[in-house]
Amino acid sequence: MPSVVIVGGGVGGLACALALQRKGTHVRVVERAQPPSGVGILLVTRRTVERLGLTDVGAVGLFDTVVLETGATQKRTLRFHKPFVVLRRDALVTKLEETLTTPVTRAREWTLGTEGVSVSTSDDDHELLCADLVVGADGVHSRVRDALAN
Repeated sequence: MPSVVIVGGGVGGLACALALQRKGTHVRVVERAQPPSGVGILLVTRRTVERLGLTDVGAVGLFDTVVLETGATQKRTLRFHKPFVVLRRDALVTKLEETLTTPVTRAREWTLGTEGVSVSTSDDDHELLCADLVVGADGVHSRVRDALAN
């Protein structure tokens, strides 16, 4: 069975992990941050929610138009040809984490090396995660991408 380590436990990393898990891949997710709190929102298609099996996440609403405030007096209206679902980010991340068979590893620090991903969860607890593939889902300032580029 192939194995994957995903660095980044946000919505993208967790959705990737769930999709791979459903295909029979052994997946480990590493995340430095604590689970999100507060009410960030995400716009996703209804089909995406259904394909991930997350129809019970608790959608805020179903819309085909959104108004963005781009400045103090500027507004921009976006219209979509298919309705999208507005979800609370914290609820979606929590549901994705609960759906995975292996819990997310909350790392204090991690490094990517030639042997795998070295994870530290405390001063005394270190683990080397070896996998067939490492996925960088750690955001726009990706440390995984930087490590691979050097």
